[in-house]
Amino acid sequence: LHLINDILDLAKIEAGKTDLEAIDFSLREVVDQVIETMHFKADEKGLSLSGAISESVPDVLIGDPVRLNQVLMNLTGNAIKFTDRGSVELKVEQMSAGGNSKVMLKFSVADTGVGIPNDKLGSVFSFELAFFPGSANNLKIQQNVEMNIDGSILDGLSLLIADDNDYNRVVAADTCDERAGNHRRYSSLMTIRCLLKR
Repeated sequence: LHLINDILDLAKIEAGKTDLEAIDFSLREVVDQVIETMHFKADEKGLSLSGAISESVPDVLIGDPVRLNQVLMNLTGNAIKFTDRGSVELKVEQMSAGGNSKVMLKFSVADTGVGIPNDKLGSVFSFELAFFPGSANNLKIQQNVEMNIDGSILDGLSLLIADDNDYNRVVAADTCDERAGNHRRYSSLMTIRCLLKR
């Protein structure tokens, strides 16, 4: 399913039909989420994983946090995959204030790689994106709306979560349980079963 989704995304990009959201989001939350999610894979290989955002970078931006998360997860995941020892670092720096009050940011994922001579150690993959500055007030309103979603829509549901990654199953189950749990005073607890890796 992941592979199919990637192919569909690529096809949309090539056809110029990718729909990008333009919403207020916290850049630090996106970076923290990537680091937190990928720590599991980094710890398995004994790697150091860190994230750093320059102080000059505004926290609230307008853009598509889901797509940004996708790109950063892919780059960080690849860096971890091809690094046998050492570290992986995700950095965000402000390059300049672009036109129309946009902020140009540089995202970099650096790793100590594999099979690289000591005097040339380290691979860096980077890209630049321009964002409009966002509104902290709009972000707060948006987050309040998301937090107050009626958990009773989960009443009586039985969910089967199937994933070959232990961490993905735990996160998915906890997220669903938390959504229902916030409304347990009027919502019956749903049944969650995880299909374990055999």
